[in-house]
Amino acid sequence: MDFNTSKSESYAARVESYAGFGNGLAATQDLKEGDVIIRVNNPFLILVEKAALELVCSQCFYEKHGLKRCSGCKVVWYCSASCQSTAWKASGHKLECPIYQRLPDVLPTEVRGLVNLLLCKEIGTKPDPKWASLEGHVASLRKQKEWNNIVLQANAAIKYSGSVDTYIETVVELLCRMATNAFRVTLPDSTETGLCFEPLVSLANHSCDPNAIVMFDGRKMFLRALKFIDEGDQIFISYVDTTSPRDVRQAEIQASYFFTCKCERCTNNSGFAPVVNSKPSPRLDLLLDRGNSIAQYPDPKETKVRNALSHYRSKDDPSPTLVVLLYILLTSPYVQPHHPVRVSTLYQIYRQICILATHPEGDEKLLAGAEHVPKKLLMDIDYISASQCILILLIELAPKSHGANSQFLRNLSRDLSAIVELQEPRGEVGEKLQEWAMDASAEGKMYSNHIFAQFRELAAYAFKLIEDVSGV
Repeated sequence: MDFNTSKSESYAARVESYAGFGNGLAATQDLKEGDVIIRVNNPFLILVEKAALELVCSQCFYEKHGLKRCSGCKVVWYCSASCQSTAWKASGHKLECPIYQRLPDVLPTEVRGLVNLLLCKEIGTKPDPKWASLEGHVASLRKQKEWNNIVLQANAAIKYSGSVDTYIETVVELLCRMATNAFRVTLPDSTETGLCFEPLVSLANHSCDPNAIVMFDGRKMFLRALKFIDEGDQIFISYVDTTSPRDVRQAEIQASYFFTCKCERCTNNSGFAPVVNSKPSPRLDLLLDRGNSIAQYPDPKETKVRNALSHYRSKDDPSPTLVVLLYILLTSPYVQPHHPVRVSTLYQIYRQICILATHPEGDEKLLAGAEHVPKKLLMDIDYISASQCILILLIELAPKSHGANSQFLRNLSRDLSAIVELQEPRGEVGEKLQEWAMDASAEGKMYSNHIFAQFRELAAYAFKLIEDVSGV
């Protein structure tokens, strides 16, 4: 694939052929943690998924209040007249809108994506070189029970787009490649909001100990270095959750991608390799405190932890949600301080703390669902100062996880300014914590350490909360 024909604004990679992998990406220069390997401002296909249409703008992909629905199709939502105009002129909505108007229901995300490509990318009777070189596993998918659904979706997209001259085989091949190579667009709290298909980034091969990760800032797509990568080294991402046990990872990879992973972690059934030259975070280490008491409790299966988190979130119970999130953070196996999954967990913790900070002392909502947690422990936490502590951590780590110029970091900085102002009439704690933000050994360390000790104590009650939901 010719990088110069893509809409990439920057790249530090080239296409290479690797034995046992086929095509892949190699670094064209030495890369540091957090460096951008590839940035794509307008991916080949990016669209908001059906469940998130009223949550994020369908053009800029940012989560904003006051979204307005397209008055024509009443399917997509925009945050501004500017975004609506751009979508109409440059993103294909001028062609989609009359089609959506005629349909009684919103089309499934994959079908809407195919319709957009058929209307805007001139998908013809032959596979496009942009995506034809990607693995689509067509032969393997034909044997799966999902095959009939793939063909139905392809036929639906052809029908609705009016692409009568397009061969069904070509569209099916494209859909198979999308199914195999598409990425999920997510918000900073890991909420899935969209589907992205960018053939250039999809060339990156899999490892269960990857050196890169795909991130999004609105509709912009980034391939970022997770660790130091030497010039010429192959760039790997992970296709599955790398914290899952080897057997689970292997099963997921075989079911979805039809190969057996032979990376070092799978071969040796080992954990993540140590990261050489990674810069430590004394502030994060103060929170994690490797000697904390979490280790004394049984380790519930990850699915049970996630189910418990989903349960408490669905009930809008901030205290048990916070406890389970703290447990996830403190038991996270990721090596890098700035790993985006860890940063996302921190951000979710921050949002729960903000909810708790709005409830007055003694409010029953503060205790809902957290019967196993001592009431005094929940009541004694200074949630405003706690939110400041977590924001300080996030602002330290976000430049490497999300980017120094990301909207996420700008939002965090705005929030911190508001909290510092809120702290002014509350005594010296806010000022001391800001000193700690500048100097990890400053006096504010005492305040943050006290809050972090409370967090670790809270997290120790997570097992009982998880047990209530799953019967561990």
